[in-house]
Amino acid sequence: MKCNTSDFLIFEPNRHIKFDLDALETYGFARRETSVVDALTVMAAVDYADRVVRRPAYIWRRDLHIQVPLYEPDRWTDVTVASALDDVLRLLTGDNWTFDFIARPGTPPPKPQEPLDLGSTQTRKVMAYSDGLDSRTVVALEDFSSPGAILRVRVGSSAAHGERRHGRPIPFTGIPYSLKLGRRPVESSARSRGFRFAMFAGIAAYLVDAGQAVVPESGQGIFGPVLTATLQGYPDYRNHPMFTVKVAKLIESVFGHKVEYAFPRMWSTKGETLSALRALNPGSTWEGTRSCWQDARWCSIQGKRLQCGVCAACLLRRQSFHSAGIAEPPRTYAFENLRATSFEGAAPTGFRVTKALNHYAIGAVQQLDHFNIDWLGEELISRHAASVALVTSIPFEEVQARLGDLIDRHAKEWTKFVEAQGETSFIRQWVGGKS
Repeated sequence: MKCNTSDFLIFEPNRHIKFDLDALETYGFARRETSVVDALTVMAAVDYADRVVRRPAYIWRRDLHIQVPLYEPDRWTDVTVASALDDVLRLLTGDNWTFDFIARPGTPPPKPQEPLDLGSTQTRKVMAYSDGLDSRTVVALEDFSSPGAILRVRVGSSAAHGERRHGRPIPFTGIPYSLKLGRRPVESSARSRGFRFAMFAGIAAYLVDAGQAVVPESGQGIFGPVLTATLQGYPDYRNHPMFTVKVAKLIESVFGHKVEYAFPRMWSTKGETLSALRALNPGSTWEGTRSCWQDARWCSIQGKRLQCGVCAACLLRRQSFHSAGIAEPPRTYAFENLRATSFEGAAPTGFRVTKALNHYAIGAVQQLDHFNIDWLGEELISRHAASVALVTSIPFEEVQARLGDLIDRHAKEWTKFVEAQGETSFIRQWVGGKS
């Protein structure tokens, strides 16, 4: 089916989504509510629409209209739920969304025979846990301060079918569904991933009656993608409190459960977060964590999947390890040598450097370089601080001061990282050779 910005999409659960019953069982507990299955279906439908409709060449916004069959469509057509869903998706994706929720024939998957073993009864928090650097670091910090209080909700691609202990499913260790697009996605911006991760955490909080969902992102990842958005792009709110406060409202309107999305590292750089864990546990390891946004097609060298090393996520990761004084092992990145005098010279032997990848890397460098007070300007920072204060209930003056301080510390870390690559580095050239 060829799609454009005005197409009417029909999401067919039996065709476009595959529920993994083993993984779904890790979301089961003593019940498997129809409301949870419907919520997962809505998440999958959003993911589907986001991937199969390409954005226009010169306009970010798309008009997405999709029909979604649900077991309880009346719940999602309720004005409170519909409004909350619209608020979440408009902010996150920058698109116009219209849903037609219709009755779905049949019955939901059967309930599990017995409740899951939660282990600790002290669970007060949940956290969407991937293979990322922030996830591993922050969950370790949280476990240190409140042992047994946080429950991991796996969202990474390696979660697969879920894990078991003594033959019983371990809670939230599987991804309950996978999409069946039938072809390669045509849109790569993938803002719906933020919706999926936040909703997984919110649903888990509802099922275990936890009052808090922890967002592990550090300050640069929260504010940088919003404040440094390009003219052609759209601010990325996926890890921002302006987004999660709307998700919390949606969770409450659908399930009647209040959950707060907390940001324990909001005012810290990623480098400071790494340093904090290393101070508590000098033996901490980050082996196996991934930050890269690129897929395996671009980052596989001699059969080994590496991280690209030049996207914004990789560069921030490398800056952060540099700031924390931690050396990463060789062959972590495809573009390992940032001291090279040209982008092409940094590429491994035999690697095909495309113009698109070159532009992508330049954009990544600009994103990190422009996250500074001189570039952003105090007026923009002040306006953004007011928006953050509104959704966090932190006094404006405090937000303004802490945001400015965070940006200043990032800029100092970034400058030291760039200088460490040497005066002839291609990165140094891209940022104008400033020191």
